[in-house]
Amino acid sequence: MYISLSLSISLYIYIYIYLYISISISISIYLSIYLSILISLSLPFYTNFYLSNWSIYQNLILMTHFCYCLPSFFRFFILCFHFLLSLLLLFVYVAFSFLFTLPSPPFCLRFSSFVLFPPPFRFLSFPLLPCFPFLLLCICFFSSYFCFLFLSPPPPRLFSFPHPPFFILLSLTLFLFSLSLSTLALSSSLFTGFLFWLKSF
Repeated sequence: MYISLSLSISLYIYIYIYLYISISISISIYLSIYLSILISLSLPFYTNFYLSNWSIYQNLILMTHFCYCLPSFFRFFILCFHFLLSLLLLFVYVAFSFLFTLPSPPFCLRFSSFVLFPPPFRFLSFPLLPCFPFLLLCICFFSSYFCFLFLSPPPPRLFSFPHPPFFILLSLTLFLFSLSLSTLALSSSLFTGFLFWLKSF
């Protein structure tokens, strides 16, 4: 019983660590974007010198060029690390979803089912792939999108599509929406799992 409980808690801690790594990478990129926008607004002479023939939205986007000072290997490592963690976490959830279908699951799976998929969120779940991995996948996708968009080789080759601010605002809105849902799911999961853990003694 104690081994199963420690395994469940270890899995839950791993999920929290992964989520915070994902959020920290994304927030760091967003801060660099907003910082570059503030620099572009506070230094008009610099923008006029560097981007004299571009429109306003292209100025704001292209001012993120200081992100390109990172070595290419480091940028590639961030992107690969992000996607590998996403796939690993998704694999863990799919495996647990299959194990949940056992006739009499052990205590580890019963505890994890309450912690990871609490009752308030079970109406959102699919038979084998619950909604919580989908929320994490949304976070991984949009933060990786920013990793690729702002840590790739410099423009104007990268920004050939029509209106970059629209895509950036859309991605940011969807990211914040998925982040709020996943935060709500995590808080409810933690509270429900804690109550279930108290009842087991």
